This record gives sequence, C-alpha cells and structure tokens, in this order.
Amino acid sequence: LFGKVESPFDEAKYRALLGGLEAVEINSNSIDKSNFRLEAKFYSLKTFTDREFYYASDVISSATYNSIYGLNTKGLGCPVLRMNEFDSLFTGEPAQYSENFTDDDIETHRLKKDDILICRTNGNPNLIGKSALVAQDCSYMYESHLFKVRGNPSVMNSATLCIYLNTKYGRQEIDRLSMQGNQANFSVAKFKEVRIPKLSQHFNSEIEEKVYLSFQYLKQSKTLYKQAENLLLEELGLGDYEPSKQSVSVKSFSESFGSSGRLDSEYYQFKYDQIEENIRNHTQDRLIKSEFDHIKTKFDKTKAGYNYIEIGNVNVSDGTNISNYVLTSDLPANAKIKVSSGDLLISTVRPNRGAVTIIDTNDEDLIVSGAFTVLRKKENSQINTQVLQVLLRTKIYKELLLKYNVGTQYPVIKDEDVLNLLVPIISENTQLQIETKIKESFRLKKESENLLELAKKAVEVAIKEGEDVAMRLIEP
Repeated sequence: LFGKVESPFDEAKYRALLGGLEAVEINSNSIDKSNFRLEAKFYSLKTFTDREFYYASDVISSATYNSIYGLNTKGLGCPVLRMNEFDSLFTGEPAQYSENFTDDDIETHRLKKDDILICRTNGNPNLIGKSALVAQDCSYMYESHLFKVRGNPSVMNSATLCIYLNTKYGRQEIDRLSMQGNQANFSVAKFKEVRIPKLSQHFNSEIEEKVYLSFQYLKQSKTLYKQAENLLLEELGLGDYEPSKQSVSVKSFSESFGSSGRLDSEYYQFKYDQIEENIRNHTQDRLIKSEFDHIKTKFDKTKAGYNYIEIGNVNVSDGTNISNYVLTSDLPANAKIKVSSGDLLISTVRPNRGAVTIIDTNDEDLIVSGAFTVLRKKENSQINTQVLQVLLRTKIYKELLLKYNVGTQYPVIKDEDVLNLLVPIISENTQLQIETKIKESFRLKKESENLLELAKKAVEVAIKEGEDVAMRLIEP
C-alpha cells in the first residue's frame, strides 16, 4: 500500500481480509528514488534484517559480463560453459564451443579458481541467480546468460559467498531483487544490492575448507567412474572406438525390412553394425531381455501419495536420481510403474542423453514415469546391474540407442527395442572391479553432497542463531 495513510495500519485486520496474504504499508516518501521498485515482493519478502550485513558490492573484487554467440557442438574453438553444465555447487565440463573469441577475450573471460558464475537471465525465474563455484583453473569461457564475480578474501571468500547465495536467505535476496517478466533478469547491478551477513574470517575459513573438501570428493568420484567406464570399454575392445563416417549401407530385403520392419535409412547406418560387430568379436553376447525382467508393476491408486521419479529427476552427468513426494491425485498420467531397490531405469525419451539410473533405496512407495523402461536382474543373470548402467551411459551405447529412434524432434525408442538390445557378457572379475568402483564413486558423490549441505546449514544457522551455534555443527 503506497501513499499517505490516515490511520495506523492494522496488520491483523488486513491479513484476515486477504486470507493470510502478506501485506505491508510503505510510505512513498520512504522509497529510494534511485532504486524505484513497485513489485510487492520487494517490500513483503522477508529476509534476514536483524543483524549487520554487507552489500554484495562490498564483498566482491570484480564482476564481469561476457558477450558470446555462435555456439557449436563440433569442438570448434574454445569450450564454453553454460548453466546446463553446473554440477551441484560447482562448474562441470562444457558441452559446446565457440570460435568467436580473440586471444584477449580468452584471457579476460577464461575461468579461474574462486570465480563464481551466476545465471542472469532465464525463462524460468527459479533459475535466476543460480550460482556455481569454479574450484580450479581451467581454459573454459562462459556464455552470455551468465556473469562472473570473485569474492574479496579480506571480506568473504568465494566459496562462502557461493554457499550463501545457495542458502534460503541468499535465495530470498535474489528473488527480492530479480526483475520478472517474460524473461526474468538478475543483473550485475542488482546482484551488487544483495545483502550479505557479516561473518568472521574464522567462520569463512571453516566454510571454505568444507566446500573444497566436497570438491575433492566430487573429483575422486568422477575419476573412479571414468576408470570403471574405461575398464569396460577396454574389455570390449572399444577403448579407441570412433564411429564410421561411411554414409552408404547396402542391405538385402531379408537383412532389412524383412527382419526389422523398418524402412528408415538411418536405422541401417554402418556405424551401428560396426558397434555390434565389435561386441560379438570380443565377448559373448546376450539380449537384455535374456538377463533382465521387464517390470510393469502398477501402483495402488487408493494410497494418499507416492515418491515419484521422472526423467528430469535423473542426473545425466553421474547417473544418480532424486524423488519428490506427490499426492496420488496430482500424479501425471504417465506415472505408471512401481519400482524396488536395485531396479534399473532407462529413459526411452531422448535416450542419447544418458538418463540411466539404479534405484538405491528400499522405499516401498516409489513409482516412476512410464517414459522409463524398468529392468530387474534375473536370478541367474550373467550381467551385473551396475555394469549395464555404465555400458548404457557410454558414448557408444548412447549412439547405438539412436538406431531405434522413432521420433522426430525428440528421439524416442520403444521398450521392446531396449529389451532386444545386444549387450556383452564379460568376465566376473572385471564386472566385480567395475561394480566396486561405481559403488565407491557414488559413495564419494554422496559425501560431497553432504558436505555442501552441512556448509549451507551452518551458514543459515550462523545467520539465525549466531556463529557459536553454527560452529558446533561443523567442528569435527
């Protein structure tokens, strides 16, 4: 409510009238004319205000935009990091490139240890202000939907600043200051107005230590996963595999439509024959359906709700998953299959993205989207579930899955094509080594995530209850 008010503001009365909606009274004379904002949330959104704080402009040593265009996926030019490649609280590996940078551009915008990347514009307002820490020097650039800042260590180090931005208080500040519209925006200028609590240097150092220990665990996790993948590909003789660029494949009727029922030429590309031939030449082979059961168990719709996994809940960078509780009445029509611990989920929509995950919880109320093929290892199966997961997430099998694509804009495959996929049988010893590495990889990833959650919790407690209480959370 703006303007001159003749009588005292009765907050209880307004809350009753508005059904619990937040309402505040603001006199127009109290508005900062240099920062004229009319959005209700700017004044009603509650953040921490009962302790000393800096503005973000006081805690950073630099803030930089980047202008970039002409991204490509062919590996041409300099790698360019996008928000898509953020990995938890850290930056991951770029998937795109740009040739449109000079040497001076690269020197100015390449990412260095303790940089922070922040999303400045996105159609989804929940992604505005999303941030990630650059935990080691790299040769990557960053795209123009992001901006880069660096913490001033004498005030607040970059790791602690990034943690704060990812706490509920940091998120509230970002929501308060971001500009909403068809494309939400959070500029460097608005970022500099973010209020940041004053924290001691000792507390800053403790948080930084936890963040970088988390990063080390994450690196070790990725190294182990890569070792497992390389071990599998070497066993198959596909360690140095490069897909054939041969554009013509000649098939007889009996070798093509007569056996497959497919008329699309893409199905018969030579590179698919090449992959399958390599598998047959180096190992025994089976069809997936001979080693795994296809699970189609329906769930009880009389229950109040279920934990639900859809394709977007699978992390394509590491193969982990999360679930969200959804009331049965609110479940999408495609929520179909009840799953159990150890089941393997394979996305049949855009399978080349690698959304393949294993259920690792004993939750009895877990269901998944019908856009997954759900497999359960047979009692006498010769293929370890972890090994099959690694195999299906390799570049080679992502490519092979596209052979069965029946979609147009988004590749889609059928359950029966997954079940009839050719897979290798490798030695038990190698499978055991792969399984051990994968389980340790996932354990380290979980340790990394736990440390980040601990750091976020500690910062939130420090803001609300003081550093002494927060330190008791993080001291060994």
